[in-house]
Parts: sequence; structure tokens; C-alpha cells
Amino acid sequence: MRKATSVLLVTEVLVVLAACAACGSSSTNSAPTSPATPVTSPATPVTVRSIVVAGNNALVAPNQTTQLTATAMLSNSTVQSVTSQAAWDSSNTSIVSVSTSGLLTANGFGSADVHATYQGVSGTLTVNVSRSAEATLLTYDVGPDVPAADLNDIKTGILDAQRFFDAQLGGDISINQKVAITVKVVATGLGNQDPGGGGACCTGLAASGARPFFDVRHPQWISQSIVGVGWTVDTGKQKAAAHEYTHGWAWSLGGLSLQSQPLGDWLNEGIAEFGAYSAMVYAGKTTSGAADAFELFGAIDTGEANRCLSFLEHSSSVGLWPGHIGYVAVKALIARSPYGVMAVRRVNADIGAHMTLDQAFQDAFGVSRQDFYESFPAYIGGLGGPRSCS
Repeated sequence: MRKATSVLLVTEVLVVLAACAACGSSSTNSAPTSPATPVTSPATPVTVRSIVVAGNNALVAPNQTTQLTATAMLSNSTVQSVTSQAAWDSSNTSIVSVSTSGLLTANGFGSADVHATYQGVSGTLTVNVSRSAEATLLTYDVGPDVPAADLNDIKTGILDAQRFFDAQLGGDISINQKVAITVKVVATGLGNQDPGGGGACCTGLAASGARPFFDVRHPQWISQSIVGVGWTVDTGKQKAAAHEYTHGWAWSLGGLSLQSQPLGDWLNEGIAEFGAYSAMVYAGKTTSGAADAFELFGAIDTGEANRCLSFLEHSSSVGLWPGHIGYVAVKALIARSPYGVMAVRRVNADIGAHMTLDQAFQDAFGVSRQDFYESFPAYIGGLGGPRSCS
């Protein structure tokens, strides 16, 4: 009995060991088990669903420009700016043309479609170029109680100046600058109360740039009604409007700002007076001789002609307005400049190009500022004014 039992136990142990060996072995002869490879589906490509073209599509004059943008609406519900990558074209380049970067330029009056194409998908913007209701292309902010006749004189005077600059002085304020300018007209009698306005009836600039201002109830504006030699009441007011617009023209060239007058008082105001009276002459409302005589009389009568030009560079600090003598001096400079009337444009542009006043003066007028200052009293004396200055 003991022997049989012993054999049975050994057999059971062998069976168990065999079973364990079959369950799992750490033998180096066992084949390695590879991990399962995950199954993935191909990524869905992102495509362009549509192109949106945006920007100012209501232009008011040839040569006006504006930047358009192109935005791609993608299939994954996101957007992408493609302004610089898109292919741009116009359906009628005689109306508008568009650059490779989306810069739109008006070439004539009418309508045209502008397309931007990216990855085979196009977007369209219809652009209209129509004549502005205001011939001056400026915006007018008109207060209550402004007489229609005064407002009409202001608009007419500015338009006269624009036409003169276009025809005689190498161009007016640029279209893009003009459409951003607002002319403010009030009838309060208080003058310009904005920073830098000083309560004056008429100003040409604001902190942001060109902004003609007129108070038609101000005594200084009413004094424009005084009839001068060779012009009417309306011409006097139109001339005043053209004067302030000329300051804006000088600003557009870089020669003037509300914070800085690098040309000095007499040259700054002299150019404004020259631009204004020349606009009236160009429009046939007065003559050059009449304007010259009136300004010389004003220079002598106010005492401006007794002052040296060097003093009149900063005359506003002592309450002296040097516009009359400035006009006379500008006319003398134009007569001797190799550039003629274009010298007044050149001197402003030179200042805008960061020349010093001495450099700009010499370049534009062909004479040094010091030499001109020394010779000017004799010039005034030859016209009937004082031959010396203080």
C-alpha cells in the first residue's frame, strides 16, 4: 500500500509541474510577444469653403486708395487671413485697379467687382466710385444758425484754393487726406475753443492735422466783409477760407503742425496769404496787382513793415500778425527763386523731409535766409515803405 501511494504522489507532482510549465515559462527559448498595433484613419484635409473680401467700397474720386482684406473661411470652422497670399483682380481697371497686396485705387467713376482668389476659391466685393456731394471732398460739421451765405463762401473759397493748388502748385492735398478732413463751421461768436484754437475766428489745424475752423459770428470773420481793392464782400470771406485751407496744404507737405511751425511766423502766414490771394486771382475774382497793393498797404499800416523779418519769425508772442509783410516777402522770394511759384511747395516739402530752416530756405529760394533778411529793408523801401527795421 505504501509503495502504490508513493507512485501516485510523484505522478501528481509531475502533472502539476507540467501544467505550470505550460502556463508560463521564463525560459530564454520562449518567443517574445509583440504589442498590438493601433488602427488609425487618415486625417481629414482642411479646405477653403469661402473667401470674404472686405474694405471701403464707396470711393469718391479718382486716385483715392484704400486697403482691402481677404479672409478664408475654412472647413474646420476657423478663419485665416490670406490678403497677401490671394490673387487679386478687377473686373474693370478703368474704374478701379488692385495691387497684389490688395491696395485698391480708383481710376474713374462707376462700379467694378474686385476678386480675391485663394486655393481656387474666390470672393467678390463690388466697389463704387461716385462723385462726392461736396465738390471740395471734405466733410462739413455745421453748427446751428450758420447763415447759408457764409457757409457757401467758405466752401467756395476752399474749392478755389484746391483748384489753384492743382493747377499751379504741383497738386492739392492728396485725396486720402482730403476725405479725412472735417471743416467745422459755427456761429457762436466765441471763436475756436479747442486746444490750440486761442479763441480765433478762423484756424487751419487741430492736434490731429488739417481741420479748418470758422466762426461766422466772430468779429474777425465779420471784418472779412470789408471790401478791398478789386474784390467784393464775398471774395473777402472766400479769401479767408482759402487762407486756412492753405495752412492745411502746408501741413500735408510736412511744413506745419499745430505743435510746430518750423518756417516761423512771417513765412508761414505769408505762404497762407499768398495761396489765398493767388487762388482768388486764379478764379478771376481779383488781380495780382490789387492783392499786392492791399498787402503792402496792410504791412505799412499795421507797422509790420517797420519790423525786421528775424523778429517776425516769432511775432505771435508779442501779438503781431505778420501776414501782410509775409505776403510781400514771399512774392519777393518767388521772383528770385529758380523754381518760381513752386518754391512755396518746395520749402514746405523740404521741412517735411527734415531739413533745417536755413537749408530749406536756401534750397527753395536760392538765397540764404541771412542774406535775404539783410536785403529786405531796401526792397520794402523801394516799394514805398521804411528802409530800415527794428
